[in-house]
Amino acid sequence: MFRSDVRSYWGQSFEWRSPFNAWWVPGYSLVIATVRGLTFGQLQPLVLMITIAGAAYFLAVSTIDKVARMSGAQSAFELGVLFAFFPLVGLTYAVYPISDIAAIALFLLAVLEMQRGQWGRFTLWTALALLFHKVMWFFVPPLLLIAFVQHREARRVVPYAVVPLLLWIIGGAIQFGSLLWFIRFNYETHTVMKQGLPVLGGLVETLQGGSAAKLGKGVVVITTLVAALATAVLCALRKLWVGLSVALVVAFLVAAVNAYEIWIAVRYGKLLVVAWCQLAGTTRSVRRAPVAGWVGVAVLLLASNLAFGYYLAHYFHETTPHH
Repeated sequence: MFRSDVRSYWGQSFEWRSPFNAWWVPGYSLVIATVRGLTFGQLQPLVLMITIAGAAYFLAVSTIDKVARMSGAQSAFELGVLFAFFPLVGLTYAVYPISDIAAIALFLLAVLEMQRGQWGRFTLWTALALLFHKVMWFFVPPLLLIAFVQHREARRVVPYAVVPLLLWIIGGAIQFGSLLWFIRFNYETHTVMKQGLPVLGGLVETLQGGSAAKLGKGVVVITTLVAALATAVLCALRKLWVGLSVALVVAFLVAAVNAYEIWIAVRYGKLLVVAWCQLAGTTRSVRRAPVAGWVGVAVLLLASNLAFGYYLAHYFHETTPHH
């Protein structure tokens, strides 16, 4: 497991004095460096990083439960279970210690403080989310815009959310001598379509992969796209702007990135639960499913995560050089 992005985050955490990496924003690596310092360097890399990811996971699960309750959803517990064991990626990307779950936890905290009208904390969480994963550059701005337009009291503080990110961009521009240093490599690697299609090229390329694994991946991505579009329509009809923005960003990720990176839409597809919390809050007379039924669903969801985790472990084993 200590390979690829995980190894890169660990290595970057030693460069905290100059946190200008063209691939990643510095938040997660700075947390790794902080925890390593607080533990006097006694923890093995994977132990330390999985501990951080696990803490972020439990924070995210508890926060989505609060978001659901604040939305008025009678099915807050069920929505929490759905988020915790979201098909394939709910649990696996808490154990696989990249920055996803920490970025998601910060975004959920921002949504919660938005519901509470706590604009100082909202600004803090959005500012941090922007520094934890570049995909948050798509999820967070609509949230800031909604807060700014709908809540007059938020307008004095919300713009400060982008200041830390701007300072990081300016610092990197000074170091590298390029104003676009922070997006050039991501564009070249993640969005250029090998199929020559400006939209959905990554999905088409995935489906043409020629293997069962690629076909299965394509089916999951299509399911994510359909869920996002359906969610967007329902949120638009009910004027649930936060849910609408989340759903549209998930759909955008499917449409915009290439086959190499398209799985990111599935990884962040769990944020659709935010929209589902809002939708559940607009439906008052919902008959609760039997406990046994939800236990069965939870078991199936968990099984999907375990199966995907097994696949990842097998993939890592096959792609790790053996000496």
